[in-house]
Amino acid sequence: MMPTRTAVPAWITLLLIVLTTWSGSVAAQVTLRVDGRDAGPVRSDLLSGTSYASLDRLANALNLETVLDVGGSALALSLGGQVVTIELVSQGVSPAREGAVQLNGAPAGNAAAVRTADGVWLPIAPIVRAFSGSVGFLPEENTVVVVTPRARLADSAFTITGTSESLVLTLDAPVTVQRSDDPLTGAVELFLPRAAMDRAYTESGALLPRVGIFPSDGGIRVRVEAPGVEIEVLELARGAGTDVVVRARRAPGSFVPRDAVGEPTVALEAGFVTEAPAAQGALLALTQAMASELAALDVDTVLVRTGDAAASDAQRLQNAVTSDLYLLIHVGDLASGEVRLWTLGEASAANLVDDAIRRNAADGLGDAAATTTLRRELLLGLVPDVAMGQRAAETLAAALFQEGGYRAGAVLEAPLAVLAPAAGRGILIEVAEEDLTSPDLPAALARALASRVLDAP
Repeated sequence: MMPTRTAVPAWITLLLIVLTTWSGSVAAQVTLRVDGRDAGPVRSDLLSGTSYASLDRLANALNLETVLDVGGSALALSLGGQVVTIELVSQGVSPAREGAVQLNGAPAGNAAAVRTADGVWLPIAPIVRAFSGSVGFLPEENTVVVVTPRARLADSAFTITGTSESLVLTLDAPVTVQRSDDPLTGAVELFLPRAAMDRAYTESGALLPRVGIFPSDGGIRVRVEAPGVEIEVLELARGAGTDVVVRARRAPGSFVPRDAVGEPTVALEAGFVTEAPAAQGALLALTQAMASELAALDVDTVLVRTGDAAASDAQRLQNAVTSDLYLLIHVGDLASGEVRLWTLGEASAANLVDDAIRRNAADGLGDAAATTTLRRELLLGLVPDVAMGQRAAETLAAALFQEGGYRAGAVLEAPLAVLAPAAGRGILIEVAEEDLTSPDLPAALARALASRVLDAP
């Protein structure tokens, strides 16, 4: 006898279908894990064979800075000076696009970002690999696993540019920089998460007298102690790695005001490198005579060169940042009674600015007006006090004629290399060889400086 089949109620059949569907969707849900931490769900329905993650979650997990272009058709992502650009399309438009992802202008992937109703989604693999990370998949956990590189400190060195001093930390992979300032001590602390180094050590420069660099809490900590100095931190790409630049320059108002407590200070540097041996001694004697004349007029001076040897860059910087004005005196091809004055020209350091632009994704600067603006901003950031130096030189040119009959003519523009490290606060003065030994020249220069330049409003 055949067994009787019992009818299954419709509601049970419906429940089984719902449970089966729900179970299948749970099994299909893929998640993202970055350096051991959950970073949200992953989508694979936007482009076949490509996993996507939310822009906000992926950027947060990778410590990326993001910028959406004005037209909404592209994104820029940056980490440690490395810049990744990616095309952005609306859902329904195929994101499969040749060269949609670019690293510093070079193709790095063929999947665009997608804007959906619930936000912007990024293709995980090309973005992660562009920033030197690795991507894998754990099928048993339905998890896309991302591991970012541990940047290693390879080198550190001081450089001097204009009126600023920089400590450059070279790392072999992109790195995030977290900054905190201590308002009580003026110290600045930087933390580079996941970065590694072999041993702690200290660095010392002219404006940065003490910098501690040491491993701490799974990264590298940098403590900068430089009271009265402005600290700027930059991240510049170097190959696949990052240069972390700690740049220091004299803080506005850190010098004693000229008409308040204290006396103005003038740094005097006798020309050396470009002068003939016979002129070097005469120039040194000229600056010594000027120092005596200025002292009688209650102006403090410092002689940058006191002997036959050229001053070091560190010594010149130290003198420049502790003086109200920096005068570099050379011999020029001039007739007796003539002088020529030079100050920093804003466009004279074009090679330095071009290098800075190249190291910050020059291919992305196609607009000529934007490039010009950036060049100016970079240059003025490197060499502050341009207006102050130009005003001082123009005043000095007029005063020299009134005080001693010396004809200066129009103030000219000198390149940064000539006036470094004084930059905007520096004036190059060329004098005639016939006037080097005349007592009238140092006296006229001293009177013009004390009575017309240093007390100018």
